[in-house]
Amino acid sequence: MTPHAVIDVNGDGSDDLVLVDDSPGYHNYMVDFNLDGTSDNVAGFGAAAPTHLLVGMTDINGDGLADRVLDLDGINGGFTWHFDYSTGTAPNGVLGDGGLDGGALYGVSGMIPLLGDLNDDGLGDRVVVIDPLANPTWQGDFSQGGIFGDGNSDFFELAPFGVAGDQFLLGDVVTTIPEPAALALFLLGGLAIFGISRQPPE
Repeated sequence: MTPHAVIDVNGDGSDDLVLVDDSPGYHNYMVDFNLDGTSDNVAGFGAAAPTHLLVGMTDINGDGLADRVLDLDGINGGFTWHFDYSTGTAPNGVLGDGGLDGGALYGVSGMIPLLGDLNDDGLGDRVVVIDPLANPTWQGDFSQGGIFGDGNSDFFELAPFGVAGDQFLLGDVVTTIPEPAALALFLLGGLAIFGISRQPPE
């Protein structure tokens, strides 16, 4: 069992702890709504890696509930992203039913898949880090109307960011920076190095 996300699953405004256990061969998601060390909701979604890669959780359809996102690597040499809508409301909302509520291609094998709201519309967008081992460049595809985008990049980082060996993450945690903004966190030998990645205003 490994930590997967700290995010609001049931829409009560408080983050919940999400863990994943792959022991049966499937991704079993466990949610602790009360942060008391017990699982309040357990739900499977997708076969365990390397078949389906865990990408993260984000609100795809704008209902205030974090949805599960997986990435199937290798279909036609590219990434097929799948998501499963979470359902229910506070205090005991639930993860989805394990079925595929949507999926779409974006990116190719060798890229790093990430999630983040790049355009500040409340919907999680797909992000890929291109050439992560040599010249990391970030691109993103905006989600549209509760589903993934059209597979074309809507966001282009102005310059490469990061070096080989970095771990790439996204999070909107610096509220003093004009939106839309994303914070990239790199973990290097136990040290956290922060850098700002921001889309130019239109």
